[in-house]
Amino acid sequence: CEGTQDALLRTLFAQIGDDEEGHIAFHCVFLRDAWGRFTPSQRWVVFTAWQLFFQAVCLVAAWDHRRALAAVGLSRRRFVGDCQAI
Repeated sequence: CEGTQDALLRTLFAQIGDDEEGHIAFHCVFLRDAWGRFTPSQRWVVFTAWQLFFQAVCLVAAWDHRRALAAVGLSRRRFVGDCQAI
């Protein structure tokens, strides 16, 4: 919501964020249980694969949403950097 002063966009982004909270909570519980069953070497493989997949998704999202990002004054590089920081 911080990227725009537009009231409609701020409301929309807040609603999306609220909707995602439950979704993320569910996955945290599920993944915590699944993670505990992996050996350390399996955890390393899964973690590395997730990191690579995450990077790819960030790049695709930045390219696909380039016009929306530009409209709110956010560069694709900054978007990817912010995703990584989170």
